[in-house]
Amino acid sequence: MNENEIQVHPVGGLVQIDALRIFKLENSICRIYLTYWIRSQVSAYFERSGESIFKENKTFLNKNWSYHSFFYRHVKKTFREPENWPISYL
Repeated sequence: MNENEIQVHPVGGLVQIDALRIFKLENSICRIYLTYWIRSQVSAYFERSGESIFKENKTFLNKNWSYHSFFYRHVKKTFREPENWPISYL
């Protein structure tokens, strides 16, 4: 997966992502969203529902994900490469 191909667009306190481009990078990606290092989700939640079809859900905007173990692995990657938007996946 080439993380350099991911485009994000900060808009105020939220971030827009090119979900289709991310889903095309790897067929095993089922869900995507962005979190800011201070715990909250800053993008809509996108879930794959077909080869090139996905659903957008804004219900979880600003949700605190810090209680999940994957969150701190993601934060660690962020501090190693602060100029990039690191990808965490299972």
